[in-house]
Amino acid sequence: MKSIHLLILACSMLHFSVHAQMESITLDQQWQFRRFGDTQWMKAKVPGCVHTDLLTNNAIPDPFIDTNEAAVQWVENEDWEYRTTFHLHKNQLNSDFIDLNFGGLDTYADVYLNDSLILSSTNMFRAYKVPVKTLLKSGDNLLFIHFYSPVKRANEVGEQFTVPLPSDERVYIRKAQYQFGWDWGPRLVTSGIWQPITLVFNDKLKIKFVDFYTEQNPDYQFPVHIDLAYEALGRMHYEVEVKELTTGKTCYSWSYRDQLPTVEQINFNFHAPEVWMPYALGSQNIYAFELKITHNKRIYYQQVFKTGFSNIQLHQEADASGKSFYFTANGKKVFINGANFIPAHSFPTEASDERYRDILIEAKRMHINMIRVWGGGIYEQDIFYDLCDSLGIMVWQDFMFACAMYPNDVTEYPEFQQQITRLKNHPCLALWCGNNEIDEGWNNWGWQKQLKYNDDDSAYVASLNEKLFRLVIPEYLHSNAGAYQSYHPSSPTYGWGRKESLTSGDAHYWGVWWGKQPFAIYNKKVPRFMSEYGFQGIPSYHSWEKCINSDNLYLGSPAFKVHQKHPVGYETIDEYMKRDYGTPSDLQSYIYISQLLQADGMRVAIEAHRRNMPYCMGTMFWQLNDCWPVTSWSVQDFYGNRKAAWYTVESCYRDVIISVLQEGDELQTWLVNNDTTDRKLQLTYSLLTTSGVTIRNQTLPVTLKANTSMLYSTLGVEWFLNGYAKENCILWLSLSEEDKVIAERVHTFVRPGAVSYKKADIAISIDGDVITLTSPVFARQVYLYSDDTELRLSNNFVDLLPNTPKQISLQDISEGTIPDVSKLKVLCLNNLKLN
Repeated sequence: MKSIHLLILACSMLHFSVHAQMESITLDQQWQFRRFGDTQWMKAKVPGCVHTDLLTNNAIPDPFIDTNEAAVQWVENEDWEYRTTFHLHKNQLNSDFIDLNFGGLDTYADVYLNDSLILSSTNMFRAYKVPVKTLLKSGDNLLFIHFYSPVKRANEVGEQFTVPLPSDERVYIRKAQYQFGWDWGPRLVTSGIWQPITLVFNDKLKIKFVDFYTEQNPDYQFPVHIDLAYEALGRMHYEVEVKELTTGKTCYSWSYRDQLPTVEQINFNFHAPEVWMPYALGSQNIYAFELKITHNKRIYYQQVFKTGFSNIQLHQEADASGKSFYFTANGKKVFINGANFIPAHSFPTEASDERYRDILIEAKRMHINMIRVWGGGIYEQDIFYDLCDSLGIMVWQDFMFACAMYPNDVTEYPEFQQQITRLKNHPCLALWCGNNEIDEGWNNWGWQKQLKYNDDDSAYVASLNEKLFRLVIPEYLHSNAGAYQSYHPSSPTYGWGRKESLTSGDAHYWGVWWGKQPFAIYNKKVPRFMSEYGFQGIPSYHSWEKCINSDNLYLGSPAFKVHQKHPVGYETIDEYMKRDYGTPSDLQSYIYISQLLQADGMRVAIEAHRRNMPYCMGTMFWQLNDCWPVTSWSVQDFYGNRKAAWYTVESCYRDVIISVLQEGDELQTWLVNNDTTDRKLQLTYSLLTTSGVTIRNQTLPVTLKANTSMLYSTLGVEWFLNGYAKENCILWLSLSEEDKVIAERVHTFVRPGAVSYKKADIAISIDGDVITLTSPVFARQVYLYSDDTELRLSNNFVDLLPNTPKQISLQDISEGTIPDVSKLKVLCLNNLKLN
């Protein structure tokens, strides 16, 4: 449930929240920790985790730097102890109800209050509430938590399971799975108090349970409900009122003369003049409902519930091809420009609100309208969903299960109830999904053969997960009033090696990268909805300077290898690079070409998905972000620096795009419009040589119907080139509206490394926050950066027409940080030597 945020008063020891007959104390001060068995206590930060506390106390090296990850692996095998004292006065102990609330403990822990065991935690993803009035005393109180080694405890549970399960010990513990290591993340299996602990005092009245929810209604009269369970002492006159704060409207008011009921349902209809819509389709209207319970004008309970009235649904309908997979928002079909989100940090408490804000604002700048919270991480922090609500970004929410079979009998069901209740009222929430790649793994990855299952073993393990994802979780959603979003048991619907993956449901296509197939295969492997695909790009040189010492900053160094978690990641990048470009000799240029490779793959895939609308109704690339500095599939690295693919996604996710498809001697030009209105535009194309000679040039009017993909032209390549060699030609296309270019596309007729580019002497000038680039010849993939840092620009990795200035704006700059022109540098394909 959402926490109550009231007036915050500063105190030397504690943070207090006070409002009339309610008081809460946040226990976030004077914490200490130690390894079990040690005698010395060290300072701790709460919320936090043992790794960050050790790092703060200089007890371990930074695991993100160089090869230090290996040096901290011992931490996961130890038990850890945390303690704090807090002071209470006699008048506080006179409160009728006193509860200790634990927002989240990671993971196996015993909690003692004044030497009495009050709680044994076994699940990172759930909260606990413990009545403690009888255990508290006037003066100092001791809260002590013993955290057990998550690895040892998980292995102990696994040893009790009669049939071995795919994956390692992670499946036996309800903890963030990615911390055990992934092909983009380190193994940092931590422990600690990762959510706030609060001590809550109530007089006369205690709310044992509250659940706010709404119903859908097409006429904008929305039923609103609040379910309450009370515990009240004595007979008192209570006033119960609900007010919508943005309109000031009193929605509900009722008086109880003698005694509150033990349970109550508050019901009323609310007229919402504006519903919540994804940002490209409408406004993001949020309403705040304040529930207040008073006696003689004194407040005994107060909570504000925020929601927006949205109705986002997944549709899966049988058709002539198979089964569709598309979303509607308040009845309107939406093509999904999506991305997969992993935890923002290896240690979740280190992900600040500012980090979340930056990642999600950057996502909106790329025109992303849906983010998938991947099932191997965490149910994200409240700030994540609040930001998605305000930015108009829909959320596909996985339950926290990924890439393994799970022992259903160790799963704590309160996790589902609490997380559904916490998240269901966010208007951005579009879909609940049971897991990531478990159906695919069971059916396609050969687990049964690897573990030598017999028929009984296979049936037993399959039944556990069938029950969990097709019975237990759906029942929790069904029984949790107001959780009306669609449910998808497992993503993808079918594995990428099966023909059904292209005709029914959603698909994860990894023939590119894992299968090492060429990017052009994306043009043929088009599913109904692509929920995972991607290619790795190496982070910028400036990012590596922050995490690898200069002595180790070279390709193939031990540190460079540690920051690549895919078993053949660099080998795969190198193979594609040799195939499409050739390889440069220096690290800076190698990074640059790797990013162009990633961007090429993304462009081919996204264009294929959008060309095939409405057969395909969504493209969701892997992945948006990183949890530590690493070579991965992200388009924005751990330090917030954009890769070339970031700019490619931004251009390919615009409402209007140009797509060019060359197959054999056939050249197709497609125009795609995801806007809700028709667009009258001017299409210009120029066929020119790499030295700048114009072969063909024409401008034509074109009308693009709303929400359509249109094959505009089909030409023979040889005819179109008019005798010029393919390697000497460039095709440039643009769409303009009222003299403003809204879409551009450059096409080369041979692989990128085979084009005969001319050396480009690129001039750079700067005026305020605007940088101008000019080249005497056609310049391809011009990457602009500074000696000091990476730059956030309105565009980068740009193409320059001969003697045609291109202006680029600096973004997210503060006063006095505009770079000196002498520090600006460029890389471009024209000037690289590729072997």
